[in-house]
Amino acid sequence: MFDYIKNNLLVLLLIGFLGITSSISPVADTEKRYDNAIVMFYTSSCPYCKYMLPVMSQIQREYGNKINIIFIEISRNQTFYKTEYGFRTVPTIIYFKDGKEMARHGSNNKTVTVTFIKNNIAAIWGI
Repeated sequence: MFDYIKNNLLVLLLIGFLGITSSISPVADTEKRYDNAIVMFYTSSCPYCKYMLPVMSQIQREYGNKINIIFIEISRNQTFYKTEYGFRTVPTIIYFKDGKEMARHGSNNKTVTVTFIKNNIAAIWGI
């Protein structure tokens, strides 16, 4: 339990330090905000997830409050999230528009991820 708290605190501090302003919310809260959002599913122990935090921070800075970026830490309920949203690995990024999934991405390559995110933001939201 202590390791879980310590790991999540470390991720929260890293997110705060990087300037990511979106909330890390339990699924009950985020369900209401899936209308137009990019949701990143991650675990605090995943090195690729930690690597992607600055990438998502840059996207957040670039698009400001035009896009809602939501981070969901799935360590305690991996089976639920992986079954509910149909993914096998983290980080997984899912794009929602009007409550419907429009696209998903699961690469740990920064260039591929940034290109994919920007292309989908343009295609899905016209930004």
